[in-house]
Amino acid sequence: MLTSEKIKEFAYAQGADLVGIGNIERWEGAPEQMHPANIFPEAKSVIVIGCRIPRGCYRGIEEGTHFPSYPVFGYKKLNLYIRPLITYETALFIEETSGYEAVPVPPHPPESQPSGPPVAPGRAAPEVYPQFRIAAVACGLGEIGYSKVFLSPQFGPRQRLGMILTDAKLDPDPLFDGKICDRCKLCVASCPAGALLADQEITINVAGKEMTHADIHTGRCHLGHWGATAENSPFVKEAFPGMNMRMREQDMAWGAEAGRFVHALMPYIPFYQMVWKQVPGFLATCGARGCIRTCMDHLEREGRVQNSFNTGPFRRRKVWSLV
Repeated sequence: MLTSEKIKEFAYAQGADLVGIGNIERWEGAPEQMHPANIFPEAKSVIVIGCRIPRGCYRGIEEGTHFPSYPVFGYKKLNLYIRPLITYETALFIEETSGYEAVPVPPHPPESQPSGPPVAPGRAAPEVYPQFRIAAVACGLGEIGYSKVFLSPQFGPRQRLGMILTDAKLDPDPLFDGKICDRCKLCVASCPAGALLADQEITINVAGKEMTHADIHTGRCHLGHWGATAENSPFVKEAFPGMNMRMREQDMAWGAEAGRFVHALMPYIPFYQMVWKQVPGFLATCGARGCIRTCMDHLEREGRVQNSFNTGPFRRRKVWSLV
């Protein structure tokens, strides 16, 4: 007989660090384009699998001396290999051992928008993209931090998430009832793109659990993430020494404008071309300075995460900036 415990045991054996299960009723009231049932109307349970990001992936960017490790091992390896493989194997396990159907949901940008009209009356438009971070909350794995990044009690902001939908009715995990984020708002001050808007807070309710986070200016996030500012990209600084974008005043949209702008810079930046050939789409030059690095350092110093290291908190030197 298929049980929640057997699914977790299998997923952990494949290399998962976190596994949580929620019943589909916890998505009541979710927006149409984010509701898992619009992918699998018969779904009764949602499974979220988490894989930790090695803390050392951020070390080179933190020092400003080695930038590829985080895009390769903190993004590509987890997004394209480890996490999908564990999700896939767990979905096969469910189908092979129970006769229930399991839908592995691939990772996607949380800012994704519908890309076509509904295929039939009464259907949601493609693509339906459930929010992984919200699903992780609904499956009892943690909470949404002030930066809108998902936080687990084990690793803080340091994990990537996968998802499986199934028509098997499984025992759900209780919602996380602790508190990880203390609303220090250091993430806001540390974001090199000024993408976290503390004056525009958003409150969400997930299965009765209420959380408030800063709104995100996705265009600035995209520009900063890809290093289109001289403040946090020595490669842009070298190629365009006279460029001085006032990042906190930019109002470009996520994909259409910010994406085109970054791609226009790439032919003139050899390092970007080299990384893009190895890991397409995973430059991540800012290294999540505010939303992950500053956050995890603060949470470690305050003893708010379980995963600890012999060397103490992550940050050891003053944060570098080129401006």
